[in-house]
Amino acid sequence: MIAFSQFVGGHGTSLTSPYRAALVKFLNADAPRTIEFFIRNLWQKNYALMFQYMLKYPEAEPLRRELMKKWDMLVAWTINADNSKLPPQITQQPPNPNTQPQHVIKQTMDELRTQGITLIHVLSSADPTWLSSNPPVVRLLIDVWDNRHRYTRNTPEEETPLPFIEENKLLVECLIQYCRVERRDALTLWKIISVFETRSLIDFTFVADYLKNEVALGYSEAEMKVVMREFMKHLEKDGKEVRESHKIKALELVLVPALAYATPVPKEDDASLGAKVASDSDDMQSTSSSSPQLPAKAAGAAAGPGALALPAAAGAKAPVEHALDSELVDFFFQKVAFGPLKDQHSLVHARWFR
Repeated sequence: MIAFSQFVGGHGTSLTSPYRAALVKFLNADAPRTIEFFIRNLWQKNYALMFQYMLKYPEAEPLRRELMKKWDMLVAWTINADNSKLPPQITQQPPNPNTQPQHVIKQTMDELRTQGITLIHVLSSADPTWLSSNPPVVRLLIDVWDNRHRYTRNTPEEETPLPFIEENKLLVECLIQYCRVERRDALTLWKIISVFETRSLIDFTFVADYLKNEVALGYSEAEMKVVMREFMKHLEKDGKEVRESHKIKALELVLVPALAYATPVPKEDDASLGAKVASDSDDMQSTSSSSPQLPAKAAGAAAGPGALALPAAAGAKAPVEHALDSELVDFFFQKVAFGPLKDQHSLVHARWFR
């Protein structure tokens, strides 16, 4: 006899099962009981996979809405699950010389946490505003992100099951969905950058694209000020509190691009522009003996807003035209470009100001 879960989806079956769409319509009729049944059986891989596939169907909107309402139950049975949520066949296994019961319990807990994050990812993808309207879920995701167990469990990645490795990708995609709505949550943006601190088998290029194109080039003046002030606080911390690699990535992906595209170059006619260049040249020659020289293109940035503008990278969207206040620009160059972080900034400087 074919198992029910294999008949409608799960291991060994196609994602385009002709029976699953009909089953979704049937389960929509009693969405509360359906959600409770699957949440209590997520420890079984076949049921967990079938539940994920069904929730992705366009017709499964009633199921998704019901799961959004019962997010606390989902969290209790997955991410925050304890032994009481596991069936007796796992917690009360007979002694086996080849399998340690505690190892099986720990592995099941890890799998349940991954299932919970996967389902939250499905819900946030279906409704990008859901996470922003549920702060407890966001705090839970951030707690999982900050948990050192996530790093130790996935090291080395070559010996880690693929679902556990993909958990990092699902987490960061959920946090990005949240930040696209809550654009002033700069602390979460800072945490996202930590994904580049360790080498991974997962391609996180999409995170760099988001930070450069949507944050550095897409945020409004007010939003960018909030981000820069939060980032500056972390840049001032020593290497014991914040890793230097984290600071470098923040400079490379957010701060330097934001400053580089802060204000477009003023449009002037050729005569006035030529006169201004000649005047600036005379002033620089008269002060060269007493003033430190900045790199040609970085000098404009140190002068304040309106002096620095670099051409956009190929394929990048047009940046939002805004001017950052002189306080932030001065702080950046005092503390970063020519201050305590000048060594880290020089690595980024070579890429952006050449």
